[in-house]
Amino acid sequence: MLKKVMVIFALAAVVIAAVTVFAATDKLNETRTEKDSREESWRMPVNGSQRSVALYIKSPLALVNGKTITIDEDAAVIPVIENDRAFAPLRFVSESFGAEVEWDDATKTVTAREGGKTVRMSADKDVIEVDGDILATDARVKIINDRVFAPLRAFADAFGKKTFYDRGLIIISDDEEFDAVRDKEIINGFIKKLNNLPTVGSADKFAELALEYVSVGRNHILFKGSIMDEGVAFESSEEAPMAASAAGDVATSDSLVQGEADAESQDYSTTNTQVDGVDEADVIKTDGQYIYYVNSESSKNKIQVARAVPAEDMVVEFTAEYNVENFMPQEIFIDGDYMAAIGSSTVQSDAPANGEIALDDVVTGAANAKRMAFYPEYEAYTHVIVYNVADKNNVVIERTMDISGYYVSSRRIGDNVYIVTNRNYYSLIRGDNEFFAPRYKDSSVSTEYIDVKYDDMRYFPKNMGDGVMTVAGFNLRDSGADAKISTFAGGGGQIYVSKENLYVTATDFSGTTDIYKFALYDGEAIYQHEAKVSGSPVNQFSMDESEGFFRIATTEYDENGVESNNLFILTPTLDQAGSITGIAEGERIYSARFMGGRAYMVTFKLTDPLFTIDVSDPYAPKILGELKIPGYSEYLHPYDETRVLGFGKDTFERDGQAFYKGMKMSLFDVSDVAAPRELFTEYIGDRGTNSELLQNHKALLFDKKRGLLAFPVDLLESRGASELEWGEFTFQGAFVYSIDTEKGFELKGRVTHITPGVQNLYEDYERFVRRAIMIGDVLYTVSAGEIVATDISSMMEKGSVSL
Repeated sequence: MLKKVMVIFALAAVVIAAVTVFAATDKLNETRTEKDSREESWRMPVNGSQRSVALYIKSPLALVNGKTITIDEDAAVIPVIENDRAFAPLRFVSESFGAEVEWDDATKTVTAREGGKTVRMSADKDVIEVDGDILATDARVKIINDRVFAPLRAFADAFGKKTFYDRGLIIISDDEEFDAVRDKEIINGFIKKLNNLPTVGSADKFAELALEYVSVGRNHILFKGSIMDEGVAFESSEEAPMAASAAGDVATSDSLVQGEADAESQDYSTTNTQVDGVDEADVIKTDGQYIYYVNSESSKNKIQVARAVPAEDMVVEFTAEYNVENFMPQEIFIDGDYMAAIGSSTVQSDAPANGEIALDDVVTGAANAKRMAFYPEYEAYTHVIVYNVADKNNVVIERTMDISGYYVSSRRIGDNVYIVTNRNYYSLIRGDNEFFAPRYKDSSVSTEYIDVKYDDMRYFPKNMGDGVMTVAGFNLRDSGADAKISTFAGGGGQIYVSKENLYVTATDFSGTTDIYKFALYDGEAIYQHEAKVSGSPVNQFSMDESEGFFRIATTEYDENGVESNNLFILTPTLDQAGSITGIAEGERIYSARFMGGRAYMVTFKLTDPLFTIDVSDPYAPKILGELKIPGYSEYLHPYDETRVLGFGKDTFERDGQAFYKGMKMSLFDVSDVAAPRELFTEYIGDRGTNSELLQNHKALLFDKKRGLLAFPVDLLESRGASELEWGEFTFQGAFVYSIDTEKGFELKGRVTHITPGVQNLYEDYERFVRRAIMIGDVLYTVSAGEIVATDISSMMEKGSVSL
């Protein structure tokens, strides 16, 4: 990580160097143009200094004494990072501070004079001359886009300027240094002004952007004269080979696992999150006394709160039932006495009646062509209800919110909840090439819907996505504080969230993925940087952030449909640091997990290669080892620093094709990264056996301290026929295992809620166990029909309550 530290200091230096900006040609004499639309009188609070310059990596904008201006008439003239050093156009920065600048093209030397001091630097020498004194430097000036760029730190030090660097923001001033923690709000304000993500600005521009997507029709088509959602779901037959049928078994949604992050300090299981300190919503939560459960199976549509301790006297103390048409809860957060229920709702649309719509030649190829338009009768919203649950006999609704679009995912960091939604352009069509503005409603502000202002809506010029993405943030404990709504034309798919940042990915029709980085602060999402990589991630665990560097594993397809896999590591400003490409050609990624300086990747075609990858040096990742075994893992979970758990399917090969069988659970030893080993395996059921864990890792309960594993299983067992034939459905419930590094997996017992005597288990679907959680030494299994408490030691039932 030494390189990273050097990068930051170099960036700060580079920024200051920009104090003397030059141009290598006649363009050096071109004057700066001030962007009238962005001009402001706001002054940067730098102890009243009249001399301050703020730049942002890869942005053509700058703040000079509080005013937003363009650096150069050529938008390509922007501060950049090269070889861990930040470079900026010297003439712009130096003239901002009143310095005189000269460029000698013959000697490739730049000279800057300010305040009686003279500084020279050459493109051919690793030195800087300050008032005749020669000092060594590790970076030279360079010519970029016909402008002279210089490493800023050397120039800054030479002129005695103060510099500050944070997340791509460079601040140069005469007399003040910023602090990244103390001044975070101010710094975020600078980033918002300089990140250069364009605003939509008007209804006409929004319609233009939306129609541009419609014309491409990446995920939608103009079909039989109507605008229709393509939305085709493919299901493979039971006899299909694994290579063709596995897509339905891959975890593609943002999900979570139950684990041990907080279990060491409290004696109950919590939602196991991908990132410590970043909570993820689930259908079940517990605070050690109560169980909060989203009961939405079959015809039920409610949230129930049960007092779970003592287990023998469980009782449901609160039930919130909802009109199915108005709200369907999906997940919840718990923060002390506050519960946030998040789900989908529908609102009657005010779009016109179905009929003809004029679509211009952007869409149809013929001006003024008419097509039948089917306007949505209802509009989709993500609905939020915040409850005060301190008194279970008097639960109070503190706040309600409607956020335009369907629910993608959410996170809680401290008291702030962040929710990501997407709304397809098609659902926003109003009439002749008109589109709705996305809107929201927050009871802390108004009982009416509020249209998002076009001046507040931004868009991603390089990838318009399939709709409008909204990031809504609010304080869960403070119902009086307004929600912060950030809206972007350009939808996203997978998300990854660290304590500081939100990353949104959007894979386009060409198979490349755009990555957008947002700073998260006090409920607000602030756009920072973007990047593009080849291929697409399988889920959130294909992404990770470590010490500011972003890591992502992707699968891509060539023109013949042949898969290969990649690992990319990006700097804090999303420039590429290191990469490995072309991994396991002909296979795709089924699971990935980053654990500190290591990455683990499972690809599959006929066997399961588990790759161990060294990512400790972000500039030089390398594959260290590979283990080939039958089957594949769809979810990898850290057991400890040298062992990894894998959950997936067993497979068999026939005629050069692989077919999946029952579940397979593995404990891998990766202490010798060059030679990973499979220490223990456990097989569950036969062909057709499944678990929600394989699609949604929030279904896993793992307690390393107790050596306990539990997860729901739909068990199918063979009738002795062909191994290609699915087994017979014989059990549904939680499998409970003990696990240690000496004995491996040992089945402690199974817990089912299925009514005794029922022959067709699928008929008792409401009693399918969805989750297993733990409070003290009691295991609680939850289905739509009941909660059952089981003693972990004896596996004997201690109590139950009907739901």
